[in-house]
Amino acid sequence: MPTPAQYRAMVYSAVVHGATGIIVFAYDSFVTRDDGIIGVRPDPRTTYLNQIDYNHDGEPPLVASPDELEASRHLWDAVVDVNAELKALSPWVLSPTDATLPLDVAVRHGRGRDVNYIVKNKNGHRVLILQNTGTTDITLQVSRPGAELNLKPFFKRDDDIKKAVGGDGWQVHLGAYAIAVVNVEMQMGIGH
Repeated sequence: MPTPAQYRAMVYSAVVHGATGIIVFAYDSFVTRDDGIIGVRPDPRTTYLNQIDYNHDGEPPLVASPDELEASRHLWDAVVDVNAELKALSPWVLSPTDATLPLDVAVRHGRGRDVNYIVKNKNGHRVLILQNTGTTDITLQVSRPGAELNLKPFFKRDDDIKKAVGGDGWQVHLGAYAIAVVNVEMQMGIGH
């Protein structure tokens, strides 16, 4: 079972690579337990009363530990939170990728191969989605030669975005599996 952060990273990895819809399944029930899977649910139980052997393996259904029940509840909460984020982002997710805004996204600390990003444009309102797919923190510098950028968090949780000190652009810190969704405003002909 992924952690909430890993789940959010998996969903946004799909979005950054062009997905326009996500399906999440494995609602915790007797059926999933009969196959040895603890699904997600706001109120998972240690065991379920139904004792039908759906998969015909002759094995009893999986019984969840207290830690597994807690993980199921936390993952349910993450699914609900990510659903709300995707609903808020849906106008941009369903809009074209903005190929007219090439950004310089340079890794200042961490591994560059762990970074994915996409710029989406909905009627001139650009949103940048940055993703760290790695297990260690990274710091990015985001800039656009010939333009002055202004970055503001789209969601309150993505607040580790700061104007770069003594340089062009913005610094964005991303923890392991972290995502930052950022509103991008730009003035052309400023900067170098």
